[in-house]
Amino acid sequence: MCMAMYLYTEKTLEEIEWNNNDPKMFIENLTLKKERGEDIGSDIGAFNWNDNNRKVYYIGSSQGCGCGWGSDSYDEVDMNNEDEKNEFEDRIKDRNDLYKLLKSEDFNESYIIVCWEGEQWKELIKTVKLNIEKIKNVEYEFNKLVKYILYD
Repeated sequence: MCMAMYLYTEKTLEEIEWNNNDPKMFIENLTLKKERGEDIGSDIGAFNWNDNNRKVYYIGSSQGCGCGWGSDSYDEVDMNNEDEKNEFEDRIKDRNDLYKLLKSEDFNESYIIVCWEGEQWKELIKTVKLNIEKIKNVEYEFNKLVKYILYD
């Protein structure tokens, strides 16, 4: 099962299409797709968490889904295993790209929600404030079904 990350904001972000030949963070404007009547599958459930009628974006990682937003401990990665090493390095790059995106403009009071695919219809557990700086730390773990209000 994959993770999904959603960003809720009043900002307009440029979409970045998924590119299988150059995997990296990508951005889908779900609000725009919904307005055009395009099928957005289970992502439609993410609109249930949109309490201020903000734009909703799916933020994908270099893994082609949200699984790159998971956490890793430096101590648990076998740097002699090329696959583990590459995945860990990709996760660090994804986290840095997400951090840069959120720092590039004032995303204060925007929020993100991470869930497992298929849980978009569930109730949120709680709301917490998240300092954008923490996102860079690959050991920081996003709890599922938590509304993270961003600040710096």
